[in-house]
Amino acid sequence: MPDLRNLDGAVIDDSVIPFTGAHTNYVEPPLNVDNAITGTQSSIQSSMSNINTTQINFSPIFSTNVAATTKITSAQYSSHGLYRISSHSSLPFGSGGVDMAMNQPTAYAGLPKEHNHVGLYNKLPSVVGGPQMNSTFAHSSACVFGQSQHVPMSSVYTSTYGGSVFQNAQLPRVTSLVNGDGCSAATQYNPFSPARNYFGQPQGGFAPVNDSTWRQVQNSSDVSLNPSHIASRQAISKDLPPFSGRPEEWPLFITNYEQSTERCGFSEQENLIRLQKSLRGAALEAVRGKLMMPSTVHLAIETLRMLFGRPDVIHNTLQRKLRQMPAVRTDRLNTLIDLALGVQNYRATMQALGLNDYLNDPMLINELLSKLPGDMKLDWGRRRMTISRVDVVAFDEWLFALASCASQVTPLNETNGNAAEEKVLGKSNRQRVFVHDEISKELSTTKTRNEETKHSIACFLCGKEHNLADCPNFLAKSRNERWQLIKDKRLCIRCFKSHMVRRCTSKQVCGVDGCRMVHNPLLHSQNAAAKTSRVNTILVHQRKFRRAIFRYIPVILYGPKATVEIFALIDEGASCTLMDSKLAEQLGLDGPGEDLCLRWTGDITQQEVNSKVLNCEISAREKNSRRYRMHNIRTITDLELPQQTLNADTLNEHKHLKSLPILPYTDCKARLLIGLDNTAKLCVPVEVSQAEGDDLIAARCKIGWSVYGQDKSAYQPDENLLHVCTCTKYDQLDNLMKAYFSIDSVGINPVLKPLRSRADERAYHIMEKTVLYDASVKKWETGLLWKYDHIDLPDSYRMAYNRLQCLEKKMEKSPNLKQYLVGKLNDYLEKGYIRKLNVEEISKGGKSWFIPIFTIENVNKNKLRIVWDAAAKVSGTSLNDVLLKGPDLLRSLVGVLLRFRERPVAICGDIREMFHQIRVRAEDQVAQQFLWRNGDSSRHPDVFAMTVMTFGASCSPSLANYIKDKNALRFQKTLPNAVATIVENTFVDDWLHSMDDEEEMIRLATDVRFIHCEGGFEMRNWLSNSKRVLQALSSKHEPANKCFIEPGSELQKVLGMWWLPTSDELTFVHRFKPDIFNESTFPTKRQMLRVMMTIFDPLGLLGFIVIKAKMILQDVWRSGVTWDEPVHDKERSAWWQWLRKLRCIDKIRIPRCYTFANRSSDNQLHIFVDASISAYAAVAFLRSSMGDKVHCCLVASKTRVAPLKPLSVPRLELMAAILGLRLAKFIRKELSIQINRRIFWCDSKDVLYWIRSDARKFNQFVAVRIGEILEDSQINEWRWVPTKDNVADDGTKWYNNMELNSSGRWFTGPEFLSLSETLWPTSEFKEPQAVAETIQHVTIDSSKDIGDTQPDPTRFSKWEKLRAVQMCVLRFRRDDWQKA
Repeated sequence: MPDLRNLDGAVIDDSVIPFTGAHTNYVEPPLNVDNAITGTQSSIQSSMSNINTTQINFSPIFSTNVAATTKITSAQYSSHGLYRISSHSSLPFGSGGVDMAMNQPTAYAGLPKEHNHVGLYNKLPSVVGGPQMNSTFAHSSACVFGQSQHVPMSSVYTSTYGGSVFQNAQLPRVTSLVNGDGCSAATQYNPFSPARNYFGQPQGGFAPVNDSTWRQVQNSSDVSLNPSHIASRQAISKDLPPFSGRPEEWPLFITNYEQSTERCGFSEQENLIRLQKSLRGAALEAVRGKLMMPSTVHLAIETLRMLFGRPDVIHNTLQRKLRQMPAVRTDRLNTLIDLALGVQNYRATMQALGLNDYLNDPMLINELLSKLPGDMKLDWGRRRMTISRVDVVAFDEWLFALASCASQVTPLNETNGNAAEEKVLGKSNRQRVFVHDEISKELSTTKTRNEETKHSIACFLCGKEHNLADCPNFLAKSRNERWQLIKDKRLCIRCFKSHMVRRCTSKQVCGVDGCRMVHNPLLHSQNAAAKTSRVNTILVHQRKFRRAIFRYIPVILYGPKATVEIFALIDEGASCTLMDSKLAEQLGLDGPGEDLCLRWTGDITQQEVNSKVLNCEISAREKNSRRYRMHNIRTITDLELPQQTLNADTLNEHKHLKSLPILPYTDCKARLLIGLDNTAKLCVPVEVSQAEGDDLIAARCKIGWSVYGQDKSAYQPDENLLHVCTCTKYDQLDNLMKAYFSIDSVGINPVLKPLRSRADERAYHIMEKTVLYDASVKKWETGLLWKYDHIDLPDSYRMAYNRLQCLEKKMEKSPNLKQYLVGKLNDYLEKGYIRKLNVEEISKGGKSWFIPIFTIENVNKNKLRIVWDAAAKVSGTSLNDVLLKGPDLLRSLVGVLLRFRERPVAICGDIREMFHQIRVRAEDQVAQQFLWRNGDSSRHPDVFAMTVMTFGASCSPSLANYIKDKNALRFQKTLPNAVATIVENTFVDDWLHSMDDEEEMIRLATDVRFIHCEGGFEMRNWLSNSKRVLQALSSKHEPANKCFIEPGSELQKVLGMWWLPTSDELTFVHRFKPDIFNESTFPTKRQMLRVMMTIFDPLGLLGFIVIKAKMILQDVWRSGVTWDEPVHDKERSAWWQWLRKLRCIDKIRIPRCYTFANRSSDNQLHIFVDASISAYAAVAFLRSSMGDKVHCCLVASKTRVAPLKPLSVPRLELMAAILGLRLAKFIRKELSIQINRRIFWCDSKDVLYWIRSDARKFNQFVAVRIGEILEDSQINEWRWVPTKDNVADDGTKWYNNMELNSSGRWFTGPEFLSLSETLWPTSEFKEPQAVAETIQHVTIDSSKDIGDTQPDPTRFSKWEKLRAVQMCVLRFRRDDWQKA
């Protein structure tokens, strides 16, 4: 055995004094420690028998990496400060001795670092502040148990001061050392009890642990570390890489976990702590419950492996990342390097997971090749010809070699330098860059996010450690000064931290005086909510240290209330002119409101609700400046244009600006933004002053001088708006189609009762306030329904005059037109509908408006009518734009027609000139002025005003219905039946009713005429199928004006339907032009739509004919032809077949009255439903019986084409059932006769099965509709009918041999309805074996091996074919499972 020597090289004496680190074992060493000790290894081992040693078990509750159990074999300390420990089998550090010298501090566990130095305590060794363990060493990477005053064990294993070095010594394991009392020292002493020094004073740098806790820790520890574990712990970090659940992170995480656990011997307790520190996000949530106890750590790993460690998931994720990588560009070689690194990462991961089969994916290689430019693809083609195997490995080697060449000519900052730099600096350095905003990248002037987080409690104003809200200096500032500080520091206005308000996690609102804004209460204003919460955008280029001077111009605005001097911003990049809404209120401006859409670059939009459209006058600030009128100004709530300064010093610094009459200003904000719509007229420079090399330009326009450009003063905050108006109007054709289909949908759409809108609330308020009855003349008076209290309309005189001239030119060409207009207006003047205004009464401005007039011709009645064009616009504004439409008070047109057919005696009448019977109050008549001169263009036109409501104003229909009902309700007590029929059976000005006998009808019609007469309304144009009724209502019976003007014709038009009063039948008339039926022409989509929409059939009596036109039009729509392009031959042929049938519709006669339905005690409503792949339909019949007599007639029908999105026929049958249900509900609600029973007939057993089953077990499409059916009907109301007897089948399928006659089953119902109920179709309903819409709950045995279903790869020569066959096999197995 080599000798142990001291620092002087002398051999130390073999009589050793064992040092255990315990006070009881301490012996003062002799002073002559320089004596050498010699002996063999065996003698040293023999001397070990007398040494007290102990085993220290590892405790996981402390953050030390390891506590190694050792024992001291021979230890001496010298006066030179060197502790020399010989190499012994029990030392855990491998071979060699350990020197503890002053320049290489090493200590025992619990030994203070003072004992590693000479002269501090001078031979007064004490175990201070550490555990009193025999021969316990601290790990080299940390202080003992984390105490700062203990010196860590050095990792150096050889002596630097002489003596032999023992190497390759065997290290047997020693379990424990026993003290003299026969007890384990570890159980006898608490190593964490407060230690005391040589003088008995307690020392130590940590909180003591009581004896009971220490014993619990020892008893729970069962881990013993071998030397290889301890050595590995010095080289391998205990921390695992973060894992958030991303599949691409799993290989690195699990490899690190398993290898570190095996090599370092980490216990379950240690792995528990490591996992708690490593897991993030979804991974942590998945195993949170398994990270409570060490015993469940393996369950946590298995759960993570199941969720995130599946090879297919990792493979798909990496492949998806590869596919999402950008294509390689030859001008940016960094894209090539990025792609090569991605491919290499994919290859390495697949190989590490043992998924080498995935590397033989030719489709992936083809996708990667598609990202390469042509020359690189050619290079790869050459490479493929030289290799025998083409896979991802070969592609990776070739691509990486190419990327290596590219990296030699690509600067580092073009590959990953920028990304790394950005990652280091963090997001806090990212300045707030807006549209067109350029800011210098002085990254060194900003703090990183880590620095901001570290000093988050530091005040942004004074720097002290408190929040800004608690800073006395901040609280002493005014509200405006606080706002300015927040802006300058770029802080959140809600929490005063360094982020944007939209990213603030706080949900706090102001709360002061009920304020609901998101600013801090310290920023609250008593007059207005804080405005800085809006994120603004720069509209010009801007660089740091070069201030942008926007084109501000001082102007004067003129309004009805005030004249205000402001600054305006001229912006040619904005398409509309914007004004702050508060400025508009200050000026007293008002106008129609419309929603405004503002759009910036990047497709960023902002909605401004109810933005008003205004007109205003503007001028320069110089005296006697000319005024100019601006049009189409849109108001916005918070314009928030940037604050700007242009002082006199700036003007004096520029020679070309000195002598100009430019007004300097300080901290001014523009309240008006003049956009392109007014810039072209007002702001085009007529004089420009500029200097070479100077970026400031002065320009003079019609409204004054302005200065704009770049200034070299300090950089200003970037806050501005770029406004682009993108509001559009609906296409007129789309509106017509929408109106047509809305009428067609009456009775089948779900009835929704929305809350009354604000507009309707205002309309009701105006009507209740202004509608008055003048009993002296028996007339009603009302005010117009203005949208706003203050209206300022543009001057419309010129527009009205131009329209008058156009009308007069038509009158010159058509004497009949001139004669009609002159006579009609003279008649109006005599009746008091209009009055001529004198010069003093002519009004302009405010609510005054000049309405142009024109005429329309009713081709069916061959009658002209004057229309007052309230929709005529001036500068984008019309009278209707500032008028409310009012609430919809009309009764259902279909409901009125249904009740009109109930009883045998029918009557119809209308109110003469209904709108003109209601007067308009005097203050609103200024809005109904018009020009007229009886066609004499040689003189100035006279100004007239309409004193009554006009046909053309948007509010007239609502006002007329309101007054009509209000007038009738005055007689509610005396004439209740007449009041009820006026309210329920009047559509606009037409009254329709039916009664059981003539006497009742005469009394009722007389009462109705009396009520209307008391309100100033005159009933006329009486029509009835009873001559007695007509004679009683008029002393002189004359042909009604509603008569269809043809010699000998008896056709009468009633609410759009043709009625033959003599035979009491309904019919149809086509009045198409002859060229419509010319089959040599090529129809267009527009012409086809026009013909289809001309057929007015609100009851659906011709539903089985019209549905064919809808199906043809849908096919045309699918073909993609434009509106005016000829349709294809297939659709054209079908169209001509349909038109041939359309010629015969005038032969159809349908009884108006439901025969003896009013007297029957058994009225049944039968609804037939059916569907095909092209359409679905519902037809309703009323079956009435009296004794042995049974009568059945068509009530209504609804047909629909199938949706463009393909649906199965059973689903379409279900939609037909819903259609029939809603139609039945509507009919039952509108009819006044009693419906005793409803029966729904369906030929689809799938639908009948669904109705009889639990809706909850079907998918959403079926379940929702079945739920509606079960809610509004009974199961026993649904019956099965054979397809041959299903009348609705005629509405879903088109037959070329279909006959149009009044005796067909479409109009009279199926034959079995005329028979006894015992003879109706019946069917024993049997539950189907399987229904496709049922949600199947199937248990699949996943334990079965699918290897037997995999095809043999050797049988296939192409990989694509093998994969296709495998897909078929798997699909077969899936279907087999579903059937199970």
